[in-house]
Amino acid sequence: MKLRGLHVALTMATLGLAFINPLTGGVAALVLGIVTGFVGGHIVLTRIGPHGRVAPVARIYAALGWPVRTSS
Repeated sequence: MKLRGLHVALTMATLGLAFINPLTGGVAALVLGIVTGFVGGHIVLTRIGPHGRVAPVARIYAALGWPVRTSS
């Protein structure tokens, strides 16, 4: 629920920014989309494990200093 609330707050802030300055809002939306996708990918890999076909993606996270450790 916390993650959902954060996502809604970021969406509303980006929408407000887009009404004030569309170019800045567009850039902010792009950056937030990339960041939230990256964080979400890490959460999914933590839950399913870094094995099989997703192992190359897990190695990317490890190379960036954020290794995937499975949740227990």
